[in-house]
Amino acid sequence: MSATAVVCTDLGGDGTLELRDWEVAVPGPGAVRIEVRAASVNFPDVLMVRGLYQARAEPPFVAGTECAGVVTEAGPQAGLAVGDRVLAVVGTGAFATEAVATPPLQQVHRIPAEMSWDEAAAFNITYGTGIHGLLRRGGLIAVDNTLWSGAVADAKVRDATTRALRSFNVKLHEDSRVALSLLPIGDGLTLALKR
Repeated sequence: MSATAVVCTDLGGDGTLELRDWEVAVPGPGAVRIEVRAASVNFPDVLMVRGLYQARAEPPFVAGTECAGVVTEAGPQAGLAVGDRVLAVVGTGAFATEAVATPPLQQVHRIPAEMSWDEAAAFNITYGTGIHGLLRRGGLIAVDNTLWSGAVADAKVRDATTRALRSFNVKLHEDSRVALSLLPIGDGLTLALKR
């Protein structure tokens, strides 16, 4: 399947990006195809098209690490379904009308219906990098309502807000840049200390 994409043709920066048709890979059994509705520009994207990022992609490649959209095809082992609204961190390939992602290697998360495409596309890397940049080493951030009256611990509760809070808590827990403490007071208070 062909998509319109921003293709990096040489590791020379912005001037080497071209808008062109690009053949998108066929999703494997654990992968999904996403119709991209929004994508965010992150610092790693700027570095990658210059060959300066720690993970190097060889040209030609589709630029963009983070996007949001609708699953249009899902392999039987992907854990997602056609029609799911998702945000994804794909490494490369987000600046296209179609992207393929293979969880868990590439992060793909369902998003609530209330979340806009723009918010979802910037939620993972852009927001996470921004908040960490605002905190100096040893800085502390407090996040209220992270237990949602205990609903996040009850697997039977599946509403969008509870799922988003579970996803947020897991993301914080897995982030090696912070030390966490979850206090079971009120609706839950998470304290994150930047290492």
